[in-house]
Amino acid sequence: MEKLEPDVAVMLNKVANKDKMSTLSYEVEEKTKSESGYLGTMYYVIIHYDEKHIERYVVIKKALEKQKIRRNFPISRIFQNECLFYNKIWPTLLSFQELYYGTGKAWFNKIPTCHVVSEKHDQLVLENLKYKNFKPAERRLFYDKEHLELILKEYGKFHGVSMAYKLKFNKQFKYYTAKMYDFWKDINKIPAMKVYLEITMHQCYAYLVSESKKGPMIGFLKYAQDLEKSMRPTRYCDDYSVILHGDCWSHNIMLKYNDSGKPIDLRLIDFQFAYVGTPVYDLSYLIYSGGTKEIFDELDHYLEVYHESLRNTLRKYECDPDTYPFHMLKYEWTRYSNFGFVMGLVLIKEKFMYENKEMTLSEIIDNIDNLKDFDKTRFDIEEVKKKSLELIDHRFKMAIM
Repeated sequence: MEKLEPDVAVMLNKVANKDKMSTLSYEVEEKTKSESGYLGTMYYVIIHYDEKHIERYVVIKKALEKQKIRRNFPISRIFQNECLFYNKIWPTLLSFQELYYGTGKAWFNKIPTCHVVSEKHDQLVLENLKYKNFKPAERRLFYDKEHLELILKEYGKFHGVSMAYKLKFNKQFKYYTAKMYDFWKDINKIPAMKVYLEITMHQCYAYLVSESKKGPMIGFLKYAQDLEKSMRPTRYCDDYSVILHGDCWSHNIMLKYNDSGKPIDLRLIDFQFAYVGTPVYDLSYLIYSGGTKEIFDELDHYLEVYHESLRNTLRKYECDPDTYPFHMLKYEWTRYSNFGFVMGLVLIKEKFMYENKEMTLSEIIDNIDNLKDFDKTRFDIEEVKKKSLELIDHRFKMAIM
């Protein structure tokens, strides 16, 4: 049986103490390669409580420890932010819901159980959703109607619970969210991210030139050259702010399907980038990182699906369902969805990445001076070009309407 590092094994003992169990053994089902998923190592472990013949299936997340990476990327702050979310923010929202539904009950509860956290050591232990028949969304998943409507309804509930709590307990909301780390605010101060974003934008400009798209090309070039402005999403501070997931592309959603292959349930995972802002930051990130031309053409319909779910959630907690009116959502979309647009262009490349071509943080940092050449060998350029142009055309049409 593979042995865990001592500090990771300590986390299992903390789980046992929480479960009021005194003896345990464990087996490691899988350990990801270091830097898998950029930010840490994942351990998939079965805990055996020997005295009662009970098993618990968990995932341990441990932050990267390489000092070179930590000097160039805020790894610890990101992990501590997720620990804060699971240790303080989410339990507060669950307790709020229990005021209305009773102990252990909630209108929205689509987030995995977190057993223990260690902010000091940047580690978390979460339930392994695989054993509840959830599986990660396919990396290449572009949403169809069924998938997107299911996801938007749950985001409407998630944001709605947050908004209702803020309306009912505004002082407490500010207190609990004050320490959340706003990663996106600092993105242009992180060289690895800034360079990668600039490369992505200029790759898209090249796609436009190759297709002789004169109108979109000019508009997009002006936008691409103003990266500082386009990636300042968190200067928003308004009555409509909610707690956001912050990194809501398909890779951070786990889905359950029925026997016919229809998506029937989901869980939102990876809250390392959670922060407070307009719902549009999450929605535009979600739709533009996984949408298609058909989705973009029916954008109002999908925003209405989300909005009705949010209104219904506000009703559940005795709040005015028109606190965030649809016309304000549409208005904020015109002002703040550029954030999701940029991230969508970045993540399209991830969806068409060749097998075993994941680029780790170490590789980004080590190759920052020739990252452009290094990056373009990782993905199917023609597929990325096609999808990127779909998104750029959509945004250009929005801009001239």
